[in-house]
Amino acid sequence: VTDERKQEILDLCTSTSIPTKIMHIFVGNDESNHISFEDIDIKDLLNRPSIDLKVDQIGSYLTNKVVCVTGAGGSIGSELCRQIIHFNPSKLIMVDINENALYMLKQEFLVMKRKRQMNDSIQLESLIVSIREREEIYKLMRNYKPDVVYHAAAHKHVPLMEDRPTEAIRNNIFGTKNVIDACCDCGISRFIMISTDKAVNPTNVMGATKRMTEMYMQSRNTKGGIHMAAVRFGNVLGSNGSVIPIFKEQIKNGGPVTVTHKDIKRYFMTIPEAAQLVLQAGYYANEREIFVLDMGKPVRIWDLADKMIRLAGLV
Repeated sequence: VTDERKQEILDLCTSTSIPTKIMHIFVGNDESNHISFEDIDIKDLLNRPSIDLKVDQIGSYLTNKVVCVTGAGGSIGSELCRQIIHFNPSKLIMVDINENALYMLKQEFLVMKRKRQMNDSIQLESLIVSIREREEIYKLMRNYKPDVVYHAAAHKHVPLMEDRPTEAIRNNIFGTKNVIDACCDCGISRFIMISTDKAVNPTNVMGATKRMTEMYMQSRNTKGGIHMAAVRFGNVLGSNGSVIPIFKEQIKNGGPVTVTHKDIKRYFMTIPEAAQLVLQAGYYANEREIFVLDMGKPVRIWDLADKMIRLAGLV
């Protein structure tokens, strides 16, 4: 079924308020069929085909290299790690301050190694380090000398940062400055930073801290040969704290589903799309550019909530 046809069928189902699932039929070698029923995938609510980016370019700068990801336990950081291992780096250094998230990610990769789903020669390092600890970040860069650093560690929840702006500044601005300075001073060849579309004419503290980090990155002298770039995304479907898991939980509990304003629209992308964008931006990173993904048309949050309620068979 084409993406367009799938969308037509979904729209028909939405108009009925009948509980809707997708049926997958797997045909086995012995002609036995395995049938499974699954909930509608969140990417099916995007009203656009999924974006697939060029993998050969990504492999050219990741294969056999030492790669470091800060914020590796987060939604974007962990997906970045999952995609990086497909390009067979020599070593993947996963850095986070959340020990549980980091531990679970390492376990996931060890299971994949046992199942021969990833190359056994990839060395995995998981390190509990805060980006605020300047000396520790320098020590990390000097000891491991990564070829590529993806910087995903940040505070990102807008309302929480409004209540604690000093926390946002310490973590997002000073923490990122530590990582950028260490990369520039320790001879790292590539640095890619996660930013947000909220950094455009920021109207909140979180967006302002992200804009500040972009400006700091662009102000750095890159004569040492480091390639730097920032990547801005819109809202990431299904990431920690995004509207989809919140709406799902509210629907499961019988409502109400809360929407800030009826006319609010947001650009959306999926977690794998976000990670692919970051990896591809790393290929083009050169003189401190800021990359933005074309995410199609913005989605009205009200319509998204309405669709999810109806697909759950409710009104």
